Amino acid sequence: MNPVPQAESTMAVQSLKPRIEMMKARYGDDQAKIKRETNFLYEQAGVNPLAGEARVAARLQEARRMPVREQPLVPSFAQLRLSGWLLRMTQQARQRRLQRHA
Repeated sequence: MNPVPQAESTMAVQSLKPRIEMMKARYGDDQAKIKRETNFLYEQAGVNPLAGEARVAARLQEARRMPVREQPLVPSFAQLRLSGWLLRMTQQARQRRLQRHA
């Protein structure tokens, strides 16, 4: 992938930011109107706002193809110790609570 067109597109989008902010101030909460006018502005300027995202999209596709490491079906010794500890702590807390209310 050639980064030059992506950088140019990013710079062009950044140069349009002040005009987009003015449109947001003018149209307030009318999101549909803001989107329509922003797209028209990009079209007039000949800018593709998603051109800089091509590298990110390629990385996402690579990540989808990577194998997912499955968790083992049998828990590890540390996981068993932790679950046992949590169980004991909750039982002790329950007993203390019952003793206080009794």
